Amino acid sequence: MNKISNTVRLIGNLGFDPEVRELAKGRKVARISVATNETYTNGEGEKVTDTQWHTVVAWGHTADAVQRLLKKGSSLALEGRLVHRSYLAKDGLKRYVTEIVLNAVSDARAASPDHSWAMNLPEEVVMAQADSHRLHQVIANLLANARTHTPPGTRVEVGLRSEPGWAVITISDNGPGVPEAIRDSVFERFTRAEASRVRHEGGSSTGLGLAIVAAVVGAHRGRVSLDSGPGATTFTVRIPAA
Repeated sequence: MNKISNTVRLIGNLGFDPEVRELAKGRKVARISVATNETYTNGEGEKVTDTQWHTVVAWGHTADAVQRLLKKGSSLALEGRLVHRSYLAKDGLKRYVTEIVLNAVSDARAASPDHSWAMNLPEEVVMAQADSHRLHQVIANLLANARTHTPPGTRVEVGLRSEPGWAVITISDNGPGVPEAIRDSVFERFTRAEASRVRHEGGSSTGLGLAIVAAVVGAHRGRVSLDSGPGATTFTVRIPAA
């Protein structure tokens, strides 16, 4: 029997700045509204864009990340679960709402309107032996690296799959590629691609992002590798499966 899970994945834009409240014992809750667009051709041959708004709630550490990373207009990718609840309104009537409770959200700094962002995720759940916040840092750093070192119009794709004993994450782009001279040292501190790997205007690099990726993955007893050439670069992260 196939396992059915309550999972929602969205890519969209934030409608307004996060509304954050601090609860008892310092715990936080954040509420955001995310717009997603679906474009289709109607019966008259006209292109129509349908915008849907989704209420998303984040708790605890995830709320901290939302408050720190997101603002009105931010592009984001998120994963969560649908929750239906009811409450008694001030007028005495019972109201019903459907919300998405957030499990994970992409780093807004990794997104850029000049790039094409995509996800290739499996239907089945992929479990890893990992600290979720550290793993988020790995993915955010790899996405930021792709944004910073590729020109406008580059397509960047996040992939996820299972291999025997491993949960595998890939970050791929069709940019100019990592210069051959630094491929063997790209995960070392202060290694920068100044030549072929073009920097997007307004981007910056400390030379530490990929070194942090390697350190975090290594701490999880995992592996990170690079396969790069003109028009095809892929960073592959393997984390022990749960």
